[in-house]
Parts: sequence; C-alpha cells; structure tokens
Amino acid sequence: MNETGGKSLVYGGFFGFILSFIASFLAGNDLGSVLMTASIGCVVGAVLMKALQKVLRENIRSSRAQRKAREGFEEESTDTNSEKAEKRK
Repeated sequence: MNETGGKSLVYGGFFGFILSFIASFLAGNDLGSVLMTASIGCVVGAVLMKALQKVLRENIRSSRAQRKAREGFEEESTDTNSEKAEKRK
C-alpha cells in the first residue's frame, strides 16, 4: 500500500472515532457504550475515507485522460488545417 492510502485510512479512522465519541458522549451514554460506538465509528470513517479517495483518484485519472485526448484531437485538427493551407498555395 502506498503512503497516501495508509494516511487516508488513519485520518478517516481518527475523525470517525472522534466524531462518534463526542456524539455518543453528548448523548449521555456510559463510557463503555461511548467507546464501543467510537470504535465502530472509527472503522466506518476509515472505510468511507478510503472509498472517497478511490473515487477522487478515478475522477482525476479520467479527467487527465480526457484532457490528453482533447489535446491530441486539437493537434490533429491543427495539423490538418495547416496541411490544407499548404495545399492551397
């Protein structure tokens, strides 16, 4: 696993744990229940962050591929137009 992938799991798990812990604590639950809820929130947060990262990377790759294809098409059309201009002369 690359370094960025590991970081997203850690950050997602951390934020999931903290948010679940605070929400459960403010709801008035006992400490055991708060920690159980926070641990579940940790796993859910990590999985959601990993899924978000995957979607983001796929969209970035798709965008780059579309841009590269568009630039290639523009170069081809420019070459065709310049060839037509040379033929007219």
